[in-house]
Amino acid sequence: MGSRHFLPYEKIPKKSRVCMYGAGLIAKRYYEQNRVFGWCDICLVVDRNYALIKDFPFEVSSPESIKEYRGRFDYVLIAVHEKNAKKGILEFLDEIGIENNQIIDSTEEFLFKDDCDNIIELEDNVETSRIRLAWCISKAMGDQVISLKPYQALLDICPLISTDVFCNGSATARNIYYGQKCINSIKQEQTPMDVSKYDLVLEVGFSLILKAIRYSTIYHISPVMYSKMKNLHIFQKNKSADTGVYPYTSRIIMDRAKFLGKNRYTMLAEPNLFNYEDKKCQIYFDNKYEENYKALGLSKKYLTFNCEAGPAPGTGLKQLKEWPREYYTELLLLIKKEYPDIQLVQLGGKSTERIELADKHILGESLELVKYILKGSALHIDCESGLPHLATQLGVKCCVLFGPTPIWFIGYENNINIKSDICYGCKGLVSDWYSNCFKYDEAKCMKSIKPKIVFDSIREYLRTLRE
Repeated sequence: MGSRHFLPYEKIPKKSRVCMYGAGLIAKRYYEQNRVFGWCDICLVVDRNYALIKDFPFEVSSPESIKEYRGRFDYVLIAVHEKNAKKGILEFLDEIGIENNQIIDSTEEFLFKDDCDNIIELEDNVETSRIRLAWCISKAMGDQVISLKPYQALLDICPLISTDVFCNGSATARNIYYGQKCINSIKQEQTPMDVSKYDLVLEVGFSLILKAIRYSTIYHISPVMYSKMKNLHIFQKNKSADTGVYPYTSRIIMDRAKFLGKNRYTMLAEPNLFNYEDKKCQIYFDNKYEENYKALGLSKKYLTFNCEAGPAPGTGLKQLKEWPREYYTELLLLIKKEYPDIQLVQLGGKSTERIELADKHILGESLELVKYILKGSALHIDCESGLPHLATQLGVKCCVLFGPTPIWFIGYENNINIKSDICYGCKGLVSDWYSNCFKYDEAKCMKSIKPKIVFDSIREYLRTLRE
């Protein structure tokens, strides 16, 4: 029956009628537990991959069936743990008029083992000349840049690939993956609705996660790729699967990386999938934006800065790792006083708060244009966010201010990396580390990095620019 997930008896009134959304491992455990105890009437089970699910102990229907069954159930029980998938389910239920008080969400935490165990082995089919790949990546820009490294390494193993990139709710993936080889489309979804359309489904997290595979096709096209994916399958079952409860898996994976002398990039090469040891990946430019860049009239020597990291995942709250806005003003004053010939350019989204001391505000522009701006920048100043990852890959030196995230795991050696001596590196210790400091009343990791500390750290580099 399983003991990792328990039917949320306390949330479901006894003898009520329940529609269960999800037909994976958690849902199976719920169904079996309910069959033993007879707590409620699970009268409908739906899953978007319903056509592929053959081993569930109850008929699995399309999510659209919820509309037809309206009035014949009291509650919708969500038996899906993945945060972005769950978000999509909630949006769907809202669209079809299911009230919030009818929805029961029971999977705030889950065992990473369950996710690793749930690998779909697809039916044989060798009638194709390319491996159809679903490449599922994060909506965070920095993670998207990092995901290029294993993608490009994958193509080195087998260039006969046709790729759909899946990225839920993020337009930046189109710019990060612009010009990459073998890309068929960029989809605004977290995962494929129907995995049977693909031969290989991989998710890029802190490690590379195998979600579905058609071994016959992989072997037919690339025996080397077949061998690599077999090793990943075994590794995932035996090693990746014991990393505990999400969202704390990230902390365990980081600690393992430290123990092994690895980092954010090289952990994605495990288990000996790829031979790379560096952090370099290729970024391409859309040449149509070159004239737009020239039209900005930026000086020969300018530095860029960004003061936001985007909302915290799952909450929308401001992230703790952002440096205080007033500190940017103080820093710009120090730079202007000693280096008045260097132009200061603020980058950010359309709604970004303007730092008035900046000489130029370029906000809400296309990331394709931002690529050109970063490429020409003498130095980029930022917290640990997406732009430093992009700028570093473009060969631009960055000054990066680190708070919750550890330099040794996520930083680049050629950058000027600064951290607090008071508090630092709590990433993954609590589920809401993005937006809530559990040690102090405020994020001292960022507050204690004073503008003078940053200025003194970049002073010598700025002097070399003048020379």
